Amino acid sequence: ELLPIGSPFTTPAAAKLPKFDPPRNPAATIPEPFRNWSLNVQVRTEEPVLIRGNFATGEVTGSMRLGGTVGTPAPDGVLTIKDFRADLPFSKLAVRSGTATFTSGNGFDPVLDLRGTSEPRPYQVNIFVYGRASDPQLLLTSSPPLPENEIMTLLATGTTTTGLVDSQAASSRALQLLAEEIRRGRFRFGKQLRPLLGVLDKVDFGLNEKDPYSTDSYSTATVSLSDRWFLSAGLSSTGESRALVIWRLTFR
Repeated sequence: ELLPIGSPFTTPAAAKLPKFDPPRNPAATIPEPFRNWSLNVQVRTEEPVLIRGNFATGEVTGSMRLGGTVGTPAPDGVLTIKDFRADLPFSKLAVRSGTATFTSGNGFDPVLDLRGTSEPRPYQVNIFVYGRASDPQLLLTSSPPLPENEIMTLLATGTTTTGLVDSQAASSRALQLLAEEIRRGRFRFGKQLRPLLGVLDKVDFGLNEKDPYSTDSYSTATVSLSDRWFLSAGLSSTGESRALVIWRLTFR
């Protein structure tokens, strides 16, 4: 929806998370005297619960005590998310740790505290999710700094709004998005080809991207050798080729 193909470009609004209805309490319909029975149940994970899918991976651990009564249970505990990684269209979202805190006052509507980072070149984006799960709040910051609506466009399309004004650039971005979805296996035959396409996970592709140091447009492939070293090869729209060794220095 952010790619202006066949329609005038409009600046997207600031990012918002969807609101969820507070969870219902089916135990409240339990008749007496069972509804007034006291609870004292301790629940914890013996081994981490693994998140595995074609979109995200990670682990969930935690412990919780259920107090109160059968009719009005009062949870008290914390669930912790570790090493969570989500595949965005043009970058990866990493959450080293995050928590969902349950209290007797909020019931099964936990308070979220998640902090993630994503690095769509050449930006570093920080993502903060906080507040109750029924009304989560989202805060986006970036380095170099961008408005929140620009950050949302950057995460969704791999570029800011200035890179989408030109119709040819927007069409190239749409083609690149399709290629990324195919490479990540999120299409009809993705599961069968995922073992073969998985070797390209460390390669970033760019189609017909403007070179900030010249007037040419390049289609590039960049391989991540380490957290700081990258190898990039590109072909311009006029048939010129180039190869770059990149060493990245990040200021915090």
